[in-house]
This record gives sequence, C-alpha cells and structure tokens, in this order.
Amino acid sequence: MDPVGAATYRWGPLRLYKAELFAPAGEFSWDSEFELRLSYKTSFSATTLANASLKEMARLSGAPISSFEPLRESLVGCFADVRQGDVIIGRSTSENTAVFYFNGSELCSVQWSGFRRSFFGIWLSNDARYKREGERLRGRVDG
Repeated sequence: MDPVGAATYRWGPLRLYKAELFAPAGEFSWDSEFELRLSYKTSFSATTLANASLKEMARLSGAPISSFEPLRESLVGCFADVRQGDVIIGRSTSENTAVFYFNGSELCSVQWSGFRRSFFGIWLSNDARYKREGERLRGRVDG
C-alpha cells in the first residue's frame, strides 16, 4: 500500500490525531482495500472512541444510533485506550470487513454489512464532519 494523503485533526487548539490513508498505487477507491492510520496526540478511552464512532456512523447514515448498537462491544474491543504516540490502524479488507491493529499488533476484525463506507466514511465520506481533512486524506487537497 502506498500513501494517498494525510491530515491533522484538531478540536479548537487541541491536536487530536494525525490520520494517514494508504491504498494500492496510492489511489483511494471505495471499491478497493485501504488502510487508515490514526496516530494519537492526546488520550482517549476505548469507550470514548467507540461512542464517537457510533455517533458519527449514525449521523452519516441518517439512521438512529440504536441501529449501530450491536457494533458497540466489537468496537470497544477493537479500540484500545490510547495515549499520545499510540497508533490505531484500520484496514478495510472488503466492503463488510476490517482488521484493526494497535501499535503494530492485531487487535480484532469486524464484520458488518457495509462497514467500509459506514465506519471509514467518518473520515473519507464527502459528508464527513471534517470535510477539508477528508479531502486531504483522499489526496484531493495539498497540505
């Protein structure tokens, strides 16, 4: 996998994490495998990360958060508590599956119908909350 783009996500003056997207030949496509690497600049609990993910998945889909509730336990298990310097990698292996790594060690895999777009859309969708950062990740905007 080759680099596609990168962006730093902030909340006000606080740097939350740096995101980097990797894809075959450096070209992002929803139809191919890709890898999203998040390098944390601040601490979050696994529960906080899972809750934020479920909330954004619901927002992007327009479905109630309760429709994603069956994913909560899997996501908490896939997201370790993070501190500055920790790295979580999500590798989308198919439309419905992803494998997660924490600091280089495999944590888990998730299988859920449409997981690629519903989860990774948090960063990569045209409707992502941080639009400019999403464009940078997809390689559409420089620096």
